[in-house]
Parts: sequence; structure tokens; C-alpha cells
Amino acid sequence: MINKNALKKLRNISLLSVSIITLSLTSCKSTPKSSFSDEHNAKNSLDYNGIYNGVLPCADCDGIATSVYINKDNTYVLKQNYQGKSTTTILEEGSYSWNNEGNTITLKPKTKNGQTLKFFISENRIFMLDQDGKRITGSLKDHYTLTKNYATIFDKKWKLKEMYGIQFDKSKTTKKEGYISFDDKTKRFTGNAGCNQMNGGFDISADNKIDFMQGISTMMACENMEAEQSFAKVLKNAKFYELQSNKLFLLDSNKKVIAKFVD
Repeated sequence: MINKNALKKLRNISLLSVSIITLSLTSCKSTPKSSFSDEHNAKNSLDYNGIYNGVLPCADCDGIATSVYINKDNTYVLKQNYQGKSTTTILEEGSYSWNNEGNTITLKPKTKNGQTLKFFISENRIFMLDQDGKRITGSLKDHYTLTKNYATIFDKKWKLKEMYGIQFDKSKTTKKEGYISFDDKTKRFTGNAGCNQMNGGFDISADNKIDFMQGISTMMACENMEAEQSFAKVLKNAKFYELQSNKLFLLDSNKKVIAKFVD
């Protein structure tokens, strides 16, 4: 016969063994992986919106002069010119979407004939990818890079669209296109609100501050002078400017938009 004390010891040993095995299995379970949704990427860490310029390789021309305007509201404007082949500028607009990693955007044009392009977003540069979303290789790989352009207010003809909330309508003036342009070298502006040509000096300082100096104007008498009077008022009251890709906004001292232009 088995001694009662021996049975008791055997029972205690069995319980201890089960406890050790249970503890071992529990400790061996893998720790759940934490979510990487808050990981830093181009989408949430970079100041990626802006204008990117460059010349892409071309099989039958000197190069494709390309500008991509990437807006924060998930819209874009693409401008391209086939150098040495055509003087026509191709303009495409649409929206873009991000990949799951937040480092690549895909352009989705409004029109069926538009280009569905992919770009890898980097610091102050974007890299054109192939249709599979992979980096382009070969001897011309470095030419598929577009660089961010910061001096975008200068040397452009900004078309007038709106002043003090009222849309500019050239049909109510002399049918001239309203515009403003800034020469970085001479620090002078030229503008028109459909009638007289205006020009003068300007000064740009930190925090996007802008001041227009009293300039000169031609003295044509036009049927409708309201737009011109509003334009003169804009130049007098503008204290700040703001760029959003292909859009220029002039703001008053309270940072209220008083005029809108597009490139």
C-alpha cells in the first residue's frame, strides 16, 4: 500500500509542475505589436505643399519642363511644356491620394486624357515613380526629380480673379486681362485691372509682409472705372501676402483676403 504522506507529496509536486508550465506558456506569448498609425511620415511631418519644378526626360524632345502645384486640400495643378517641340503649355488639374505609408501621392486628373502620375514625397523634393510606384532606375534616374520652389511670387503674371469678394469681369472693362507681376531684380510691380497700366515699387519683409509704394499710372478714360478703383484700393491696403501653390492672396492689416490671383 502507498503511504498517505507519499500521496500528499506526489499531489503537491503535480500542482507545482502545472503552475510552472502555465507560467512558462503565459510568459512565452508574444506582446501585441503597437500601432504605427502615429509614426512620422511625409504626410504628417513635412511641409510638402507648394510648387515643384524640374525638367523630366523626353524621348522625342529636349525635355519636359514640369511644374506640380501640390495643395493642402488634396488638389493639384500640373503644368508641362515639351521643350523644342511645342510652345503649348499642357495644364491638368485634379486631386491626389496618399498611400498607406504616407510617403507617396498619386495624381488623379479630372479628365480621362490626363496623366495618372505617382510621386515620392521627400524634404523639398519629389521623385517621379513608375506606374508600379517604384523608383525609376537607369542612367537618367536623377532627372526624375522635381525641386520645391520658394520664390514663387516673382517673375510670374498673376491673373486677377477677385477683389473684396467681387469676381473680376474683364468684359465690363476694356476686355483686358487683369493681373499683377513682381520683378525681383528691380523690386517693381506692374498691374492692370482692365484699363490703365499701373506700376511702382514694392517691399517684401519677414512674415510675408508686403508694402506697395505710390506708383504711376496711364491716364486712359474707361467706361467702367470701378474695377480700377478697387485695384488701387487693394494696393493701398495690402499688408500681407499668402501663397497657396498656384494662388496668390493679398491681405489687409487684419489678414483678411482683399484680392485673389492665380498663376
